[in-house]
Amino acid sequence: MQPSQRPSYRYMRIKIHSESSVVFEELLDEYWDKVPEFVGLKDFSDADAWLIKNRFNQEDQKAVLRVKREYESLFEAGLTLIESFGDKKGFIEIEKVSGSISSV
Repeated sequence: MQPSQRPSYRYMRIKIHSESSVVFEELLDEYWDKVPEFVGLKDFSDADAWLIKNRFNQEDQKAVLRVKREYESLFEAGLTLIESFGDKKGFIEIEKVSGSISSV
């Protein structure tokens, strides 16, 4: 596929603020519970969004989300709906958005 025909992605570095440390599975559960409901299943599917597991840092409580460029603002809004991780209260802060994974 030619570069001009490839989808353009944005990478969001997110910081998890919580009462105690959150594991990746808790983040993933809340993400799948809240974001598709806000975004809508069709847009969620079209956005080709992924929480990148090997970019999750449990010590720093940071993760990277990949999403198609045209859905970036929709996913930023959807992430604000996450208010807990399992039984722990918390929220997500978007620290940085970039066009390449290496710069987040």
